[in-house]
Amino acid sequence: MDAPGILTTCAACAAPLAHDAPRCVRCKLRYCNATCQHDHWRRGHKQMCKSLLRKIPPARMFSVFGENNEITLTMRLVYAQVVILGPSPTLAALCKAVSTLEDTARIARRVLGGAHPSTERIEVALRKSRAVLRAGEESLRAREESLRAREESLPRAETAGSFQRASEEKLRTRRIVSVADRFRQDG
Repeated sequence: MDAPGILTTCAACAAPLAHDAPRCVRCKLRYCNATCQHDHWRRGHKQMCKSLLRKIPPARMFSVFGENNEITLTMRLVYAQVVILGPSPTLAALCKAVSTLEDTARIARRVLGGAHPSTERIEVALRKSRAVLRAGEESLRAREESLRAREESLPRAETAGSFQRASEEKLRTRRIVSVADRFRQDG
C-alpha cells in the first residue's frame, strides 16, 4: 500500500510510475518520462502549477518533511517566488512572501549554514523580494499622494446650509439693487 499523498500514476497519461520518475520542480507532480512532463507543461500545467501553489496554505505545504528539511526550505522559497512573481500581487501577499523568506533564511542559516548554496539562493531571493515590496509600498504612497493632491485641487462641495445662505444673500443683493434702482428712477 502506498503512503497517502504519493502519486503512483503519471499526471499526464495516468501510466504507472517508477520510483525515480521525473517530477515538476514547483509542485512535485510526477510523470512517467520527460516527454509526458513537457506535453503536460504545454497543455496548461504552467498556469495550473502557479495557481496550485498560491492556493495551498503554506503551513500545510511546509509541514510534510519538517521545518528543518532542505526540501521544506526550497518549497518555502518557491512559494514566495510564485507569490512575488505572480500576476499583480497585492501588498499583503508581498508582505507575507517576505515574511516567509525571512523565516526561511533564518532557518537555512541555522540548519545549513551561511555558505550553503540553498542558503545563498534564499538570501538573494529575500533581498530581491524586499526590493519588490519597497517598490510596491512607494507606488502605493505615490498613488495616495496623487489622490490627496487631486482632492485638494477640486472645489469643496458646499453643504446644503451654505448653499441656502448663498442663495438668500444673492436674493437680498438683488432686492437691494432693485430698491436702489427704483430710488434712482424716482429721483
